[in-house]
Amino acid sequence: METIFVWTIVIGLILVGQLTLGRKKGVSIYGPLAIYNTKRGVKLLDKISGFFPGFWKIFGNLGVLTGFLLMGLVTYSLLINAIRIFKVPETAPGAALAIPGITIPLWEGIIGIVILLVFHEMSHGVLARLEKVKVESVGTLSLGFIPIGAFVKPNEKSLQKAKLGPRMRIYAAGSFMNVTLSIILVSLLAFVVLPYMTEPVDGIKLLAVEEGSPAELAGLSEGMIIGEIEDGEIHDLVSFVNILDKQDLSPGDEVILKIDDSEYTVTTADRNGRAFMGISFCGAIPAGEVVKLFIASPMTIRILSPECYPSTFIPQGTMWFIIYAIMWTAILNFGVGLINLLPFKPLDGGLMFSDTVRSIVKNEKIARQIVIAVGSIAFLLLLFNFIGPNLLGLLA
Repeated sequence: METIFVWTIVIGLILVGQLTLGRKKGVSIYGPLAIYNTKRGVKLLDKISGFFPGFWKIFGNLGVLTGFLLMGLVTYSLLINAIRIFKVPETAPGAALAIPGITIPLWEGIIGIVILLVFHEMSHGVLARLEKVKVESVGTLSLGFIPIGAFVKPNEKSLQKAKLGPRMRIYAAGSFMNVTLSIILVSLLAFVVLPYMTEPVDGIKLLAVEEGSPAELAGLSEGMIIGEIEDGEIHDLVSFVNILDKQDLSPGDEVILKIDDSEYTVTTADRNGRAFMGISFCGAIPAGEVVKLFIASPMTIRILSPECYPSTFIPQGTMWFIIYAIMWTAILNFGVGLINLLPFKPLDGGLMFSDTVRSIVKNEKIARQIVIAVGSIAFLLLLFNFIGPNLLGLLA
């Protein structure tokens, strides 16, 4: 019922917005989308590019170098994951569309997408003006009254007249800004928000104990906080995982857990050939580990749990809305920034790859064939990561 209520409000905003915005000057209506164009924002881009132009030049150069590196890494990652999907379709993770309210949280997702698009397009625009490329207009894209993004429209003739270096910096700026912003947000979350606005649990908190499991038989229950395992102190999730790894438990082994001043001996059972206790838990994660986890696999930071980070600053619900908004904004910026660097058009990575190949291979026909071949492979890899698990599941 809550989801239906939210979507009723969203659809209402869209319909009212279409009727109202359609009468405004500079607004074009395309189905449910309202596109607003203006030249006013161009002056703002000029001002931003005029502040510390040396910084923006360095930013652009770093963006190009990082862009090509990440282009190779994300293409390789898609290839490796495609191979996993072929081997074990039911266990290999694919890719999924980020749809607010369906595949990701509604309002946190909308906030993340808006920030993602605004910073992406603003970076393209700032670097374009820095390189003296004309920008015809800037604009916003919305579903009725709900903003979903922004865009910058450069003059194509002016862009093509620019030298290779400036074009590369303009192309790479958006994705580099997204990736940089994501790392900044996760660092803010890990080093400021979590340590100073919450009071992390010291130990491992049991969120659930499976009925009839070894843990329940040993006397464990939901809400208990494990402080030691076999005389090894536990302060956070990392120390808990490390100690368990050292234990190298097998089915039938005993493990002693200390909770407050009491000890509980759990005799592990067998589940799919592995030692099993039957507990669900959460724990604090050291700030540096949060950043490492995010860079290695962005979605893993979803293991941060309100149960193990009680708010000490503002109400718990508000605190965790802020945390989830930061989290999803970072995840979306990182993911979209990487995907946008894949070497096929019209993605920024495709434009970078195409111009680079044409600058090296002087024969236009051969250069075009290389661009089409590499772009097609990259596109098919991305497509297979989306539909592969389901497709192979249907064929099995």
